[in-house]
Amino acid sequence: MEFDGQREHPAGTAGRRVGMGRVAGRREGRRDPDGGQHGSAPGAARITGLVGGCESEILASISGGGGVLAYLRAQRDAHAESLRRGVRMRLLFGTQVLAVPELLDELRQRSRAGASIRFSGHVSRGIAVFDQRTAAFATQGYSFVPSTADLITDEPIVAVLHEHLSLLWLHAVSIDLSPDAAVNVDGDDEVVRTLRAGLTDEVAARTLGLSVRTYRRRVGSLMRRLGARSRFEAGFLANGPRRDR
Repeated sequence: MEFDGQREHPAGTAGRRVGMGRVAGRREGRRDPDGGQHGSAPGAARITGLVGGCESEILASISGGGGVLAYLRAQRDAHAESLRRGVRMRLLFGTQVLAVPELLDELRQRSRAGASIRFSGHVSRGIAVFDQRTAAFATQGYSFVPSTADLITDEPIVAVLHEHLSLLWLHAVSIDLSPDAAVNVDGDDEVVRTLRAGLTDEVAARTLGLSVRTYRRRVGSLMRRLGARSRFEAGFLANGPRRDR
């Protein structure tokens, strides 16, 4: 099976387009009360029901596209209740959310409630897998919001999506999200900006008029001063707004 939306697929998935651009599982053809359709647009109520019905695990990737803040706020109570019941919740976000204070507030709330949160520069689509039985897959852009998600129940496809998220999770990084974690760093503002922009060492060094070796040395020094475990974390911690407890 290949995620290109063009090739033939194994028996049992023939006739469906299976791809990172479009995934269609078994469509039930029934509409939810809030207007969502199973297999097409499950709707907020349907997603809330999946969260509330989870018994063991929620694994999701969520980018920083439009609608994410509203989605997280709408699911706040359902997420909290699932965590109280002992559901393992792993949420993987694109690094762009680190620049949105309101999104960070939502992530802090979930972290305090027991969710595990990591960040990756490779989140390409919004995907959520519930108990490894059902998945929701964003079909438009990078956001995961109910109005642009397909509901998938075919076991082989759900398994592939879960494996995809598990691999992303393995290589993602965790960051201290506490409100007072940010540290003011004088003299390295330009380096910090390149880290937050996600530039390669070569591009960043050329932008700053430095050799690659000198740039890497400055990044390493900055990370040590901040106690950062990754460049993502250094870009987040450095010169960020501090708040009182």
